[in-house]
Amino acid sequence: MSNQLASTLKQSSDTKWNSVLHALSSVLEAKDKLWKLLSDGEPSKKFHDIDWSVVRTLIEFLQPFDDATKQLEGDRYPTLHIVYQCFCKLKHLMTLSSSDSELSKDSKMQGLQYLLQMFCIFRFRFMTYI
Repeated sequence: MSNQLASTLKQSSDTKWNSVLHALSSVLEAKDKLWKLLSDGEPSKKFHDIDWSVVRTLIEFLQPFDDATKQLEGDRYPTLHIVYQCFCKLKHLMTLSSSDSELSKDSKMQGLQYLLQMFCIFRFRFMTYI
């Protein structure tokens, strides 16, 4: 089936950053073609029952993390000065809104909790001795 698709489907991996986003995006991009291929045979009930709005919501939620990762993984330019900027942007994106769906609210709360766990700022005091 993969040779009949325009691009390959990505798989998520525990060891690759943002692989869930890439997997969801590849399935969403190939959704129509996959549906057509599956309906030629017997479409899987699991594929039929996918709530595509949930997939889109998850992609929208995960995309800023992928953007920050790409920005921070540069090896031809300094990145230390943008770490805090990326943190603040991601933290702001985790702000709950009254228009958020339950999935968005849950994702944002868990995302903020994880972000705060992984990002610690320590205050250093520098003293000069003369």
